[in-house]
Amino acid sequence: MKDSKFYQRLTTQWESIQETSWFKQISTYNQSMKESSWYQHLRSRHESLKAHAWYRKLLPDTSNPKFYPILSCFIILGLVAWWTDDATPGNPADYAAYDLIGGGNAYQQTSLSSGNGMKRAEIIDRSGFKQPITASTILIPENWQVQGGVSWQMNPGKCGNNTPHTNWQAVSPDGFSAVAILPEQSWGGSTMGTISPQCPNVFLTNIQQYLQFWVSQFRSQARIVTFQPRPDIAQPLQHLARNSSMGMEQHRQWFEAGQVVIEYNMQGTMVEELIAKLVMFNQSGTQQMGYLMTVSFPGYSYRAPKGQLDLNYAEQIRRSIRSNPEYVRLKGQHSSAIGRTYLEGGKRIGEINHNANQDIARINQGGYENRNRIRNEGDQRFNEMMRETNQYVDPQSGNHYELSQHQKFHWLLEDGRVISTDDAFFLPYRDMGVQGRKLEQRR
Repeated sequence: MKDSKFYQRLTTQWESIQETSWFKQISTYNQSMKESSWYQHLRSRHESLKAHAWYRKLLPDTSNPKFYPILSCFIILGLVAWWTDDATPGNPADYAAYDLIGGGNAYQQTSLSSGNGMKRAEIIDRSGFKQPITASTILIPENWQVQGGVSWQMNPGKCGNNTPHTNWQAVSPDGFSAVAILPEQSWGGSTMGTISPQCPNVFLTNIQQYLQFWVSQFRSQARIVTFQPRPDIAQPLQHLARNSSMGMEQHRQWFEAGQVVIEYNMQGTMVEELIAKLVMFNQSGTQQMGYLMTVSFPGYSYRAPKGQLDLNYAEQIRRSIRSNPEYVRLKGQHSSAIGRTYLEGGKRIGEINHNANQDIARINQGGYENRNRIRNEGDQRFNEMMRETNQYVDPQSGNHYELSQHQKFHWLLEDGRVISTDDAFFLPYRDMGVQGRKLEQRR
């Protein structure tokens, strides 16, 4: 087969694709894409395809180191086209509209109000857009102190906290009572074992399993006292549920919410904590081989000394959360832009795959011009997506940050906040009374 004209033409086409600017730009993001849920979804589908006899017949010489990746590439490209056309959730802006657990547009009533010992606190995104903006507000006791907000810090582990994520809390003067908004997180698992050396194999099929896993990871000394499903929290997103199939391949997406009460020792005092989570489950594959991804929305936590945890009071505080419509709009635009890039890129790749045989036959009679047009469009779309932000690095820790291009200077403060400014003479210890260091743009 190595000496056949078909093989030589296929190799020539593959090499020409590798030399295009479109392919090189994708290669720039290759490592992060390999760890993404999108890539793992395709990888799971590819593994399940290998179990079919018709697939094995396509690879008569599997020991050939060059033919296998070429043919596999075209098979995976076809999977991209099918997945983006038939199994992709709705507009990502739909998820942004349900910004915080209990948030979104369908607010529930709360018996609490500002005054009478309560105040409305702001949860702020200081670095995601052109200027700091309030993401949400929540009612808390007026003598409690707040810290944190929306963080855009990059997560090199590719599992756990998403980018961006909300990490905010308000704490009582004695430190034992607190209300918190917990970070959005992503976890993945496979029936074939660990899919990434950096992440655990997390294969969770319902909200109770998810909460048990979360407590074991982030409250490892705690004991779960009670569990309660919360279908009322998940209901506004049920219209985004999906269930589809192609042959032996199954794809399902669904939403569940629930809460647990846990207890543990905190600095010599027993405390109880309510943890509430809303999670999207995304499962694909066959009965023999499958992949499952879980993506959590911002969670809710309320802590108090043991015996003082008032579940009704905690629920009323949760119901007081109000998302800022302008922030929801901006975040929706951001999510939609990224979503469109992946969808349109996948469809373009699908077009290439659909016409692959014809392209091979006419590669010297105009096929190159047609592919070049598609690649140029890919170049333009990637450039449009990337123009709004730059990559910055903390020279001390090596952590990476994706920050707005609209400010020239970015500072990392000792409390973890990132301050963006156009003031070339800004010094955090002089102007804010806190230590900080200047982030460097990654070249």
